[in-house]
Order: sequence, then structure tokens, then C-alpha cells
Amino acid sequence: PLDRFVLFRLPPLLGGWAWLAIALLVVVATAALVAPHVRRAPVPVVAIDDDACTGCELCIADCPFEALAMRDRTDVDLHAGTQARRPIAVVDTARCVGCGICVGSCSFGAMALPGFDSPERIDPAGRHVVIACSRHLNAASAFDRDDPSLAVVEVPCSGMVHAHAVGALVQAGASEVQVVGCAPGDCAYGFGNRVLAERLSGERAPHVPKRWVGTAEADWVAPGELVAAIAAPNAHPDANADHVVGGRRMIGAIAVVAASVVAVVLATRAPYAGDAAGSGVRVLVDHVPGRVLEGQTSASGSPGDTVEVVVRSGDREVAREAVPVRGGAAVGLVDVTLDAGDVELAVALDQGDRETVLFDGVASLAAGRRLFVQAVDVPPPPGLAEGRDVFQDRSLGGCGLCHSTAAGDDGVGPSLSGVADRAETRVPGLSAAEYLRQAVLDPDVYVVDGYRDGVMLPIYGDRLTPAQVEAVVAYLLSLDTAAGADDDKEMP
Repeated sequence: PLDRFVLFRLPPLLGGWAWLAIALLVVVATAALVAPHVRRAPVPVVAIDDDACTGCELCIADCPFEALAMRDRTDVDLHAGTQARRPIAVVDTARCVGCGICVGSCSFGAMALPGFDSPERIDPAGRHVVIACSRHLNAASAFDRDDPSLAVVEVPCSGMVHAHAVGALVQAGASEVQVVGCAPGDCAYGFGNRVLAERLSGERAPHVPKRWVGTAEADWVAPGELVAAIAAPNAHPDANADHVVGGRRMIGAIAVVAASVVAVVLATRAPYAGDAAGSGVRVLVDHVPGRVLEGQTSASGSPGDTVEVVVRSGDREVAREAVPVRGGAAVGLVDVTLDAGDVELAVALDQGDRETVLFDGVASLAAGRRLFVQAVDVPPPPGLAEGRDVFQDRSLGGCGLCHSTAAGDDGVGPSLSGVADRAETRVPGLSAAEYLRQAVLDPDVYVVDGYRDGVMLPIYGDRLTPAQVEAVVAYLLSLDTAAGADDDKEMP
């Protein structure tokens, strides 16, 4: 079935396109890692005029990147006699991204952004002044900047516009003043659009003087919609409204999604024939030596044994391969290639001086097919995993605080490694399960030699539910000698 997240990679990786697919994945992954570090044009850093800065701290409040801080000035202001100046703003050049939002917060001309002019410096007389951020101007391919009826001011972010610029442009003769910023939630610098909207409405300092409130038209639209915004000013005046994606942008988004789906489908349908000519036997091993394998009636091997897969064809041994052991469990996949046809085949696990037969008979091996043989332990009884969770959870059993499950690791209480074997003979007349249940609920009835009574409190009858008690008993019954090498392995 089609899987667009993971499995679509498998056909090309497993088929004849493997090297091409790997090379493509490497290129894509490398590009993703390198792209953020590719050297781009240096970002302009705001310049601060120390003599003009009054220390009002509005710029610090507005900076989205915490690139500004106040610093005490140690020199003396010659115009104020011997009185030391107030703290002034300083910029952290490593954090400044050149958005210019702080410039729009300064009413004293103490900040400037190299490469960008203040709106007040243009000639607005009789013209429609459009102040737009760089994203909009770069995306407006059909926009005519040389239109004599327009005066265009480019800013890196609409938040760079000072509220007083509106009145200055109107006083200088502008027929209209329009600010075009990013749609709600779409500002490249976080919230520059919202900052300017609050300045223009009088909700944020520096405010527009009352007589100029409502003079500027504001449109908060997506990049690519600049031309439409100029043609119909003030159609999107709410910087907090949900933005409706335009038709052209919606078509573009649909095209991107469709292209990705097509690419996934093509990858999923890549030809994969596998090993069309080969045949043989494949053995899956997931086994703790000393435990019972599925299909067997008794334990296979002993704890600590090495595990080898042995494959024989007739009287000839064709393969012997060791299975790696991790945490007491032998886990691995052994694949042996054989000629197609009817073959007398025997597959076995060799553990120390014991061999467990997994398959013995005539196998009809077809070209491109494998006989699949499993050497997997019988799953643990129900409740075992829950019992281990209760055993380890400090808010429930918390048994692991005093009892280790590692052999020979005695602590406040004795090690519980192999406790299932000892429990069978610990108290005459009690089965292993009965003894363990008693030890949990009434621990002082029987105390192991070398340990004193009163240490383990009889609190678990109240703390645990009957089902949780039985789950703990089931877990303790799994800690037999055969499981000793695997006591600390995660339970299924």
C-alpha cells in the first residue's frame, strides 16, 4: 500500500536503483544541512548615535531578537556641565538581523539602518506614497516602481516605519500614504506588522499624533499581493484578522502538494524484483539461551551460551554462522543461499553442547524465494510487562529501590535474580506463586536468613490493586535461573 512518509523509499533502495536513490538522499540531506550555513549577503546592522539616544528603552521593548540592551555611559556630556549621561542603547551585532523595527520605535533619530532611507526623505508632493517591506517588493514582478504617480519606499520590515512619518508625509503634500505589510502571522521577523499596526492605532508607543490617526491606509497581505493592495487600498486593514489565501497562491500550494504526491507515487512504483535468481533459507533468531523456543517443549541452551545457526544439506554442512548476543539475547538474521530445487535440509541452533533442530525435511526451493525459519522464544505470560512496570515505579511498588534483579547484587534486600527457582522450595507447602504473593503482602511471615524483619513494610495490600499484585508475582516468577543473564533487559 502507498505510504508517503517512510515506505516509499524502500523500492528504490532495495531494487536496481539503489545507488541512485542513496546518492539522491545523500545530496538532499547534505543540502538541508549546508543550506543554513551558506554565506549570504551581510545583513545590515542598526547604527546608534550615542549623542542622540535618550535611554527611553522603547527600542529594547520592540526588538524581537533581544539584540539591544542598555549600557551606562561613563563619559561626560559637555552640554550639561559635569552631569553624566543616562544609559544608552547598544546593539549586539551577532543578534541583529537588520529588520529595522527598532528604528521605527525611536523618536529622536538615534537609530539608522544602512542601505534604507527614512520615508520622510522622499519627495511625496502630489503622489501616492507606498511604504512596503522588501518581501512584497521582491515578489511583485509586475510592479512598476517608476510610475510617476507613486512614491515607493522600501523597508526591510513594515515595523521600521515610525508613526510620525505619516504626518510628515501628509504635511509634505502626499496625496495618500499607504503601508503594505505582511499578513497576520506571516511577518519574516515575527511581529513587525503587528508592532506598526499598534503604533498607527495609538495602542503602542510611539503613537501617531491624534490629528493624523486614520490618515494612513494599511493593508496586511501576503507577498505577491502588493499590486492588488495598491489598486484597492485599505481592503485588508486588520493586522489580526484571519488571512484568506488568494487564488494564485492557493493554486501554487496545490501544485506543490500534487508534485510531492506524484514523486512519492513514482518512488513507490519503482521496479523491484529482488534476487530473481537466488534461493535459499533465511533464519530469524530472537532467543535468550535457556528459554523455550516456539515449537519446542523444553528450554533450549543454557544462560550465557553462544548461539550459532547451522544449515545442512543432506550430510553436508553448508553454513554455520554465529548470532550476536546483546543483553543476554541472541538477535539476528542469517541468510544462506542454496540452489533451487528439492533439497534435504536441516536447520538447527547450536548452543554450547546442545543442538536444537528448527527444521528437518525436504524443502522445495523456488528461484527467487527463501524458506523462512524462526527461532523465537515463547512470549512471556500476560501481565509480565505490567508487573515489571509496577516493580520499578516508585509511586507504586518501588521494589527496585531495595531489590536488584542482577545476580549477586544484594542490597537492603536480597537480589531477586533466580527468585522463581528459590520460591518453589522456600516455604514447605507453598507454591512459588503463593510464597511470592505472601512475601509482597505480608513480608515478615518469612524472612530470608541474614536479613532482619521490619525492614519491608506491609503496605502493598493497600497501595496496589489485586491485579497489580498478581502482575508483580508474574514478573517475579519470570526471574528464574534461565533468565538471569537477561534480568535487566527490557521486557516485551
